[in-house]
This record gives sequence, structure tokens and C-alpha cells, in this order.
Amino acid sequence: MTMMSMLKQEKTYLSRQAIISFAQIFHPIVLIFFPFIIFIKSKFDRRETNTNIIKLTLGIIAFQILDFL
Repeated sequence: MTMMSMLKQEKTYLSRQAIISFAQIFHPIVLIFFPFIIFIKSKFDRRETNTNIIKLTLGIIAFQILDFL
């Protein structure tokens, strides 16, 4: 291996590690806020608790589907 190819491999490795670190920090934040954003945008009515729970659950499921694509 030449020195240039070793440096290129190291650069690739470091960029992958940076992406993984960013994902580990960003993922929980999005996981927490995404369903609540959908929930807040929908009409909030205290009498319709079941509907609100269903909307929140669907928001969480939608995020999980988008996350694994």
C-alpha cells in the first residue's frame, strides 16, 4: 500500500465515524420531537384522548418507518 492510499482509507474511516457520531447524537432528539410535532400540529381536544393517543402512536410509527429506510 502506498502512503496516499493509506491516507485516503484513514480519511474515509474518519468521515464514517463522524457520521455515526452525529447520528448517535441526532437520532434520540428526532425520535423524541418528531411525534410531538405531528401531535401539536393536529387539533388538540382534551375530550378526544383516544384520538390524540392514536395520532401520537401513528407519528412514532411513521418516524420508525422513515428511520429504517
